[in-house]
Amino acid sequence: MNKKNIFAVLLCLMIATGASAQEYLKWSVEIKYDSVQSLDGKYFAVKDNGKWGVVKDGKSILPCRYDYIDALGDDVITFVQDGKAGFADTEGNILIEASYPANVDIQTEDKTQLNLFDQGSCIVFDNGELRLIDKQNKRLLGDSLMIVSRVGNAVVIKQNGLFGMVNSQGVVTVEPQFLSLETLVAGKLYAYQVHTHEGVPMSGLLDENGKIMAKPQFEDFLTFTTPQGVFIKAYLPSGAQALFSQEGDMLAQPLYQVIEPTKYDAFFSITQDMKKGLLGKNYVLYVEPKYDRVDVVVRQDTFFVAYEGLTTYVLNTSNQVVAKTDGVVLDLIRNKEGNLLLITEQDLSYGLLSSEGKWLIEPQYDEVLGVVNDCLCVRKGKKWGAVDKNNNVVVDFVYGKARISNTAELIAFFDYKKGSKMLCKDGNIIDFPKSESVLVFGNYVEYKDKDKKVRIYSDNRRIPDNFITIGADREGILVAKTEKGWSYYNSAKCTPLTDKTFDAAGCFVAGKAYAAKDGSLLVLDSNFETMQRVAMPQGVNLHSIVSLLTLFGSQGRDNFTIKDTKTNKVGVITINKQ
Repeated sequence: MNKKNIFAVLLCLMIATGASAQEYLKWSVEIKYDSVQSLDGKYFAVKDNGKWGVVKDGKSILPCRYDYIDALGDDVITFVQDGKAGFADTEGNILIEASYPANVDIQTEDKTQLNLFDQGSCIVFDNGELRLIDKQNKRLLGDSLMIVSRVGNAVVIKQNGLFGMVNSQGVVTVEPQFLSLETLVAGKLYAYQVHTHEGVPMSGLLDENGKIMAKPQFEDFLTFTTPQGVFIKAYLPSGAQALFSQEGDMLAQPLYQVIEPTKYDAFFSITQDMKKGLLGKNYVLYVEPKYDRVDVVVRQDTFFVAYEGLTTYVLNTSNQVVAKTDGVVLDLIRNKEGNLLLITEQDLSYGLLSSEGKWLIEPQYDEVLGVVNDCLCVRKGKKWGAVDKNNNVVVDFVYGKARISNTAELIAFFDYKKGSKMLCKDGNIIDFPKSESVLVFGNYVEYKDKDKKVRIYSDNRRIPDNFITIGADREGILVAKTEKGWSYYNSAKCTPLTDKTFDAAGCFVAGKAYAAKDGSLLVLDSNFETMQRVAMPQGVNLHSIVSLLTLFGSQGRDNFTIKDTKTNKVGVITINKQ
């Protein structure tokens, strides 16, 4: 037995004996392949010596003898051999030999699921035509129905120049009757066209099951994607627009000339006669369309900032004007007394305005970064400082850079020549050494002192000098490295929570943490006891694996690829979420 095989056997034994009754980590693919690709998170396409196969839970499902593994759908694996697609079940049994063209230039929609099983059937290209087959390679549609496209349960068909739809089993859900049937959201929503009684072609909406979602009253549809999701805009002959969700639900009736989603799910921008307004869900009119522009500002409360000419109005959700100014409102804040204040730009300078229209700070600053403890971080010329709401200087204007934390708990001011300060949410101002680069997080700053990373918290806690490197600080547990190695400490006191040290350590996520020691990957419980030990090859960077496991665990991901840099082989380890 060669060294490679001996290592593989030892690896399996160590994994088996090191695991507790609960396997938190498991090998889905051993580190012995040239390449690996996830098919669905459980099944993986693997490459060895130029050929592809399939592995699940470390077991070979299909041997590495195929040119490519194309897809996995409906418990059917699509493999490619000599340019032909074939199909096997997830037990490795061949259902259909490689017989259908794998790469076809067909004049159909880009989203058509060619050679992919879904809900019991698959579209294949056969003798110049698209065919719908089942897992027994039986055709589900006759020659009289031409397949146009297929995604999911919706198969668009054409007969005698008219369009209809069948489901994945070949059952007709919409008889061929439409002038056209176009995809708006693949597998979800389609636009159909018919002639009205007046002989004018008009369009409506139907879903993937053939259910009519909107009657044929629209001239056209437009699908567009935003960070909030996919929307469909519908156009009436009168010029009015309606807005639909990707499921075909009407979000806004066609009452206005233009309607569009905003960055907030609950609000839609409307336009009528070139004037802007805001509409909410259930057709609630929040701001009448009579302004040049309307923005949504969500802080503790929701406000609408509307611009008309040179005047800016701030409205609440009851459509009441709560503030008015001739400047441009950059942001809204509430001070400690609960009063609404407006950070305002006027004539390219920034100041602070009360909701009653009184200037608390006349426009005089060149930039506003943010607010902490009722103090504004502002720039005057090239220098940053801070002033209170009465324009009294809190931090001198001598700093070349400033950063505010994402939680607005602190602002750091720093300059390589002038030193550094931290303005905190409790009003304290903390000095720390000058630094060219400062990282600002929720409630602390980090900077480098020579080659050492130093951290200071907003409550003036400082990391002990014996900490060489600082890791994550989460839920009261700090991960840090000393000369003895990585370990876990109380965040507030920086006192050890365990006497155990590790070669690498990650923060706790959902009651467990990942660490490394003596070439093995460890899963730790809340008492820092090892629940599972997984041996790793020497060519694996354990520190990176611990970091990735911690990150992926917090993101909900369940597997990632590991590479042995000595052999250039790869494998997959999976986080067991049970």
